[in-house]
Amino acid sequence: MQFLHRTLLFGLTLFTTSLSSQHALPLDISSRQAGCELPIVRSDVTYQRPYTFRKLSRPKALQYTVDYREDGHRMYGDTCHAWPAEAKAAFEYAVSIWSDVLQNDQSIDIQACYSPDMPTGTLGSANPQLFYVGPFLDDIVLLPQALAENLYGREFSDEDFPDIQVIVNKNYDFYYGTDANPPASKVDFVTLAVHELGHGLGFAGSARVDDGDQTNGIECEGVAGTGCVGFYDYLGNLPPRYYATAFDLFVDRVSDGAPLFGLANPGPEIYNTLLGGSGGLFFDESNHDDFYGGTENYQLYTPSTWRQGTSYSHFSDRSQALYYALTLGSAVHDVGKAREVMYNIGWPKAMASFAAALPVDLIAFDASTDGAVVTLHWQSATERDNDYFEVQVSHGTGEFRPLGRVPGAATTKVRQEYRFTDETPVTGVNHYRLRQVDYGGRETFSYVVSVRVEVETVEIGHPFPNPNGGGELFLDYRSRESGWVSARTLTATGRQFGSFRSVIRPGDNRLAFDLSGYPAGLYTLLLEDETGSVARRFVVR
Repeated sequence: MQFLHRTLLFGLTLFTTSLSSQHALPLDISSRQAGCELPIVRSDVTYQRPYTFRKLSRPKALQYTVDYREDGHRMYGDTCHAWPAEAKAAFEYAVSIWSDVLQNDQSIDIQACYSPDMPTGTLGSANPQLFYVGPFLDDIVLLPQALAENLYGREFSDEDFPDIQVIVNKNYDFYYGTDANPPASKVDFVTLAVHELGHGLGFAGSARVDDGDQTNGIECEGVAGTGCVGFYDYLGNLPPRYYATAFDLFVDRVSDGAPLFGLANPGPEIYNTLLGGSGGLFFDESNHDDFYGGTENYQLYTPSTWRQGTSYSHFSDRSQALYYALTLGSAVHDVGKAREVMYNIGWPKAMASFAAALPVDLIAFDASTDGAVVTLHWQSATERDNDYFEVQVSHGTGEFRPLGRVPGAATTKVRQEYRFTDETPVTGVNHYRLRQVDYGGRETFSYVVSVRVEVETVEIGHPFPNPNGGGELFLDYRSRESGWVSARTLTATGRQFGSFRSVIRPGDNRLAFDLSGYPAGLYTLLLEDETGSVARRFVVR
């Protein structure tokens, strides 16, 4: 993210602020610094989180404009190229998602640049205009222009000062579809756009750490080992001090709940906490109740090495649109917890169309693997008449089947945590979702979490049914690669009684042996493949 200052609002009075009066800015306004540096990562867990538009609760049209800055234009020194038609369609889809979430009355006006000049490793950057607004949340704070417009019911944007400027790195191989189903090898463009627009609309803090090196810009006051929050500025006749963004005012230290903006600023406590000390930081809804008055808190991304543009202003939950990285093959179009963040910082309609519609407020749904076992875990913030969750799985056929049930918590406003283990996933990709059913039989479905399970070596089960009555004997055989397996049945004295050979496919195989004609007794099933041999015993009665 980058920040541009423009005006100071007290009520509806605007006062222009002098950029030259500002001291210790987190980003140099005269030159483009690193924006939101979204790394691309690979993971065995991916998400398909499409957005469901709430048009029935919002009869008016979406409110936004996009000015595509194409050939002949530059943005922060970057050359803008023509936008492909599919990129425009995907970008406007992302803008329409945010407009539907926020239900904004004033238009969100965006300038968008499609450039080959962005640094390697940076997928995109969003640059909001900022306004000083006061009194707001018991202070004078910095708000994105789009939010200030909606709070004050008037437009401030023009061609020179749009609400948000977005630059996208055209050098990447994006998936431009809007179906939240990208191939495993591509970055989902809508997810990128939703993410960057979220920063431009207010999901952005002003914290940074100081390395003491004044040649790369004074991050705080030039003292190594200190951290700071806010913009140091002179406003009218007020004494100079640090002014926070609305986002900053909701950030607390995990260990004791101390507000980050309330610590010595600048100082070593802020430095240590920004680097993950004392449990790191979370966004705490309970800090202010001007708009929402929630009680949840959400962990922020605070790695031990500071990364400007990545640390602090992102969630640590990888299922969220505002996560610090983008996963290949993953699509997160639903803004998720960022909706609550927007509601808290001053978008008063961000939750209006959702609260009454959802019997369960699902705040997390994720998966982890331990060898060939998949564990699903999810959390709810509130539940209303929730009977049960049905865990469903699909193995790429497009159809989901029930895997198991977990009882719900009926009606509660206390956070609930759930867990379910799939001990028999298939080799390859397993798609999971939750079917939530209330006492009246009404159902809702979660987004899809996909988990790739790889078999490191051949896995051979045990024969069943065992003991056997002389019918068919089965044995599960899981392999990473195609191949063959041969089997011999030996009597207790070592005499061969039968033989079998079969082609093996990658993944799960079930071998069947016909035991008709086998006399009662103890037998050994000797299996051989390219990797070696293994013995299994069974009994015929």
